[in-house]
Amino acid sequence: MTFTVSQTPDAVDVRIYPNGDDTTDFLRSEGSNNYTCVDETYSSPDDSDFVYMVDDSSEQTDEYDIANPSASGTINYVRVTARMKAVYDSTAPTVKIFNWYSSDDEGSAQSLTNTYNNYYETFTTDPASAAWNWTKINSLRAGIKGTISSQDFVHCGDSNLSVIPRFLRSDGQINGYYFVVQYSTSSDENLVAYSSALTQSNDTITFTQVDYDDLDISASGQQIFFLNNYWDGTDSHIVCGGVTSPNKADKLCYFKFTNSTETLSTVVNTTESETLELYCRGAFIDDTYVYGGFVGNSGGNCGCWLKIYSYSTSSLTELDKEYVYDNETGNMLMYTAQNQGTTPIAAYDNGSNVHHVFMGYNEDVTDDDCSIQPFTIDTTTDTITKQTVYNIGASTNEIEAIEVDSNRKYIYALVNDATNSDTEVWCFTFNGTSMS
Repeated sequence: MTFTVSQTPDAVDVRIYPNGDDTTDFLRSEGSNNYTCVDETYSSPDDSDFVYMVDDSSEQTDEYDIANPSASGTINYVRVTARMKAVYDSTAPTVKIFNWYSSDDEGSAQSLTNTYNNYYETFTTDPASAAWNWTKINSLRAGIKGTISSQDFVHCGDSNLSVIPRFLRSDGQINGYYFVVQYSTSSDENLVAYSSALTQSNDTITFTQVDYDDLDISASGQQIFFLNNYWDGTDSHIVCGGVTSPNKADKLCYFKFTNSTETLSTVVNTTESETLELYCRGAFIDDTYVYGGFVGNSGGNCGCWLKIYSYSTSSLTELDKEYVYDNETGNMLMYTAQNQGTTPIAAYDNGSNVHHVFMGYNEDVTDDDCSIQPFTIDTTTDTITKQTVYNIGASTNEIEAIEVDSNRKYIYALVNDATNSDTEVWCFTFNGTSMS
């Protein structure tokens, strides 16, 4: 007599993880690849790095390549799991989990909560409704799609109404530092540093003042016009521009914030000297230069120019300057100087030893210019070249801010249109010589 015994082995979970980027619409908390922020093992989730999106009503997608497993046997199903949470007020964001093999196979929209949870979709067949096999698994990709239509905002207040915050910048780090220019009705303007602490369990941020530094601009005539900072990976470098009255002594202030000791130190708080009464109305800093935007006005003559400086832990050294207007005469006066406006500046390294710089200015009476002046800087010679100016329109407009996106593709200008009582955002590209 012959007995035949057959046994079906127990099912085994084979877990595979992202090992490359395919589509990356989501932002990332650190690093240069999205997949490295979401490749932790199932049993040891790490919430210190992540991908995210903020306030975008259009659907965004992150899709990842998946490592090939070393396994065999019949595949019962494919399950894609994502660990997620949201910060929102009344409308929970929704996310779809999907897999890709020749086409997308999306799950249903799932509403997120304010705490981390595992969300998953189970796919018993491939997108063509055929059985899974290991060849298909080796070509598999997976990811998430989502939209955000509303979110909460963190609000930090101060009960002392005699202290007025004017400008705010951060070092861009989670649990990093914020820098604020605070104007006091009874003293000078101060640069104040705050530490920030994010508590993920209840989505709150706590700010603590760690240091401050006197900007040495008197309360009777203080005018700080801009604040910018650059984080070098360890410490922050901070610049601001201003003017004191009644003698119109110009100030270009450069500070360093040392993270390890949480201290602000004044590197330069100096008075510039030119033939015209000077106003420093813009300042910017990156890993190479400090940029200063200046206007001057004296007896019908006016000037508007960009200066660049090298900087160290103890000094600023002027390298070059380029005029937008050079001692213009007659009844043309700088609208910026007359009306307490700004010369906002943004810059970025375009590679090949070239920096692109954009400075806004406003000129009144004859030319009615509200314009952005682009420059290029040759970093091998530290020289500025003025490129083709872009004229936005009438002098009733005023450029309030200029920013460059993180991909260095678009330049944005915030424009105040006094005639129509509205504020506009303009978007530009730059080809190295002219803006569009």
